Amino acid sequence: MVLWGTQRMMTKDHPRDFSRHQRVSITVGEPISVTRADDATEATEHLHKAMAGMLDRTIREYHEQPPGAWWLPASYGGGAPTPEEADRMDAEELRLRAERRKK
Repeated sequence: MVLWGTQRMMTKDHPRDFSRHQRVSITVGEPISVTRADDATEATEHLHKAMAGMLDRTIREYHEQPPGAWWLPASYGGGAPTPEEADRMDAEELRLRAERRKK
């Protein structure tokens, strides 16, 4: 199962918005059976691919996708940071916090 739209309600550095009429899309995929005999790495990779496909479809079908929206990934025309950019931003924030604690 994947959810899309929840990031609009609560995301770091953005005001929380639990107002009415916030749309959240829920996509439920086909069941995936895993047994003890299955290779855990392969099963995890299969699950990841299945969920990535579901998420892509859910994002593309989402009712609202304004260009540059802070909550929409850049790969879909939005302004949200890439995972690499988010990692850099987090590292910088941690560095600044550490500096403040030293003072």
